[in-house]
Amino acid sequence: MKIDNDILKRYAEGKCSSREKALVEQWFDQYQREGAGEVSGEKFLERLTSLDRRIHGVKVRSLSYWKWGAAAAVLLVGMLTMLKFNFFRSEEVQFFALEEIKAPLSSNAIVVLEDDTEYSLDSIRVGDTLSAKGYLITKLATGELHYITHAGDTDAVVYNTLRTKSGGIAFVKLSDGSLVWLNANSELVYPIDFKGKEREVQLKGEGYFEVAKVNTDAGQREPFYVRGDEQSIKVLGTRFNANFTDEHITALLEGHVAIADEGTSVGGPKDIQYATQLKANQLYQHGKVRTVDHIEKYIDWKEGYFDLNGLTLYDLATKLSNWYGVEITVDSGLEGHRLFGGINRNKDLKELLELVAQTSPIEFYLKNNKVYINKANTNK
Repeated sequence: MKIDNDILKRYAEGKCSSREKALVEQWFDQYQREGAGEVSGEKFLERLTSLDRRIHGVKVRSLSYWKWGAAAAVLLVGMLTMLKFNFFRSEEVQFFALEEIKAPLSSNAIVVLEDDTEYSLDSIRVGDTLSAKGYLITKLATGELHYITHAGDTDAVVYNTLRTKSGGIAFVKLSDGSLVWLNANSELVYPIDFKGKEREVQLKGEGYFEVAKVNTDAGQREPFYVRGDEQSIKVLGTRFNANFTDEHITALLEGHVAIADEGTSVGGPKDIQYATQLKANQLYQHGKVRTVDHIEKYIDWKEGYFDLNGLTLYDLATKLSNWYGVEITVDSGLEGHRLFGGINRNKDLKELLELVAQTSPIEFYLKNNKVYINKANTNK
């Protein structure tokens, strides 16, 4: 099989496939790092042969068959290409920067007070106490934000906001004893102290709730409302995960909830119809209720790992983007490929993708701060 002497020319003309383009750029990068001026013609041909083998996955004839004129021509095309298009700019091609994309080690979250004052949760040490207007906020050893209020000081409802960024997870205990964990790129608006019988919060993104059962004097449990832009949940005391992203999944681990396919806000109308009822081990998505065997998989993020069982590569890419804060694109032919197993969320992105590649036909690289996942070349 003849070596593809035109690969560099085709690259300069923009006629390479995405995979060929990536391999040529990596080859160019190595060539420049090792010093083009110190490389002999024979060494150059060896490298070009290696490039061709990686692209086509075939054995090539001995280098002695090739004319130095052809080598010189290819070298000239390559050098002209470098000078004209400046392909070696480090911001364009980053094949080894995947190793630098680490798992988040901080909470990447802020708490916003009613006067718009912001505090980074990472700057608040365990045991520290923030003094606000009429209340205190302290951080426990678990990372939980705990509020200390003075009952009866005012009848006004004071709201705080908990907001996470990529790779962020936050944890707050509400005044009724309910616990809320907030996933990455999410937001929770909540009162520092529930007033009267009303218990309601506003959620954007994804959160896991353990709602306290609060009884009135008449022995009736007061409902707890989770308000969203497109969906609302009415709770009587339970454990559930509310995903108000584009996935729109409510997964019930324990108790009962009622769901309305209508967005509301804190303090908004109470007369909407909560038509869908969920029981334990059921989930609701896009108008359908179904029972699942392992409902816990929907809170894998809270437990510190990625549950891959039944997940598609497209779904995983979405989760990884939220966690590592980098855009990830999956080749259209691989988006529906299903995975299995589980991986700790504390791994670096490169290490995590290498584990996925052990059981899935993928390869990956980073370019322009974007990760590409393509189908592996099995002929390499």
